[in-house]
Amino acid sequence: MTLNPSWDEAVAFARKRLDQLLPALEDMDGADFVYIQTAVEGAVKLNNLAFSDTSWVPEAEKLGPWSSRRSTSIPGEELASVGDVDELHSPYISELRNMLSKATHERGAFEAVSRHAADLRALGLPWCAELEEFVLAGLWRKMVRPAARRRGQTHPVRDNIICLILGELVQGFGVTLTRNEGSSDRQSACDILAAAMPKGARFPKTYVAVKRIWYESPAEMRETFLQPENVKVAEA
Repeated sequence: MTLNPSWDEAVAFARKRLDQLLPALEDMDGADFVYIQTAVEGAVKLNNLAFSDTSWVPEAEKLGPWSSRRSTSIPGEELASVGDVDELHSPYISELRNMLSKATHERGAFEAVSRHAADLRALGLPWCAELEEFVLAGLWRKMVRPAARRRGQTHPVRDNIICLILGELVQGFGVTLTRNEGSSDRQSACDILAAAMPKGARFPKTYVAVKRIWYESPAEMRETFLQPENVKVAEA
């Protein structure tokens, strides 16, 4: 472990790690990753609610494998009064309806509900009326997956890489994550990484920009990257 490194040593280490990790971005569409990430997170949330809140199951089981009701409505528009499940005040149904209202125009929400429907079927669990309407609308092509839209500069994989290297600088070099605002020291991990950044337009090149990415990233991810066992130690 290299403690109290020279500025050049720390920047060289950070640049080497960027060279190792950033090429993966060239083969990955940032917008697609955002949709995939949103879909996975949304499906997991729906699954967890469905498993922990079973108040919706009896009503869903009444429908059988496929409901005899064949509505022509688009999911999310006219489903608020379907069945008796409204009276149950189900957290699962509430979140599902929220997701369905977005699925008509947000690709991530559409994918999340689709994954959730597949997960329930794989586990032999019934679909509630709302979820069945969504699946039928897709089969009948009354509802299609929304087109992807670009998300500007935001790229979660890039931000994860930045947080990973910041953790490595803190653990491997013994520097602080950010500046001590009352000190003239400018050798924090955020300063070092900003100096090591390549010239590409997608990359933050200032202390403030790198610091913002760290603090806007999920707290659990930041904590993970600061754990010694998850850090690549700087060579002496």
